[in-house]
Amino acid sequence: MQIQRDLIALGYDPKGADGLFGTGTREAIRMWQRDTGERVTGYVTAAQLRSLQSDAAGRDPTPTENRAAAIDEELLGLTRDERVAIQRQLISLGYLNGRADGAFGPSTRSAIGRWQGDNGMADSRYLTAEQVRTLRQQARI
Repeated sequence: MQIQRDLIALGYDPKGADGLFGTGTREAIRMWQRDTGERVTGYVTAAQLRSLQSDAAGRDPTPTENRAAAIDEELLGLTRDERVAIQRQLISLGYLNGRADGAFGPSTRSAIGRWQGDNGMADSRYLTAEQVRTLRQQARI
């Protein structure tokens, strides 16, 4: 159940936290693995489990507030390369430190939230299509 709760906290919907690893949980794991650049299997290794728990621990304690925003961002279908580009844009604008790895973990989510707030947008920590366009334009200036 904790793995499912961690996935939910990070914006991945396992279709409930019931301790049963059905298709919803496997799909949420695959999405998390894809987004973090891990080998996509639907099963977590011990190292991935530690990473998942660490990412979830750094997340806000109220994940349900942004569930709709998380779903909307997921529907954008951002590829790993697009996520890397977004992180590079956040780095160039001074919102994110570190390297662009394509994984939208706690640091990236926090950077997105700060960028949204500084630009008069609701701080959901998840991007809309319009915000992606705005971020791209700002990074080019």
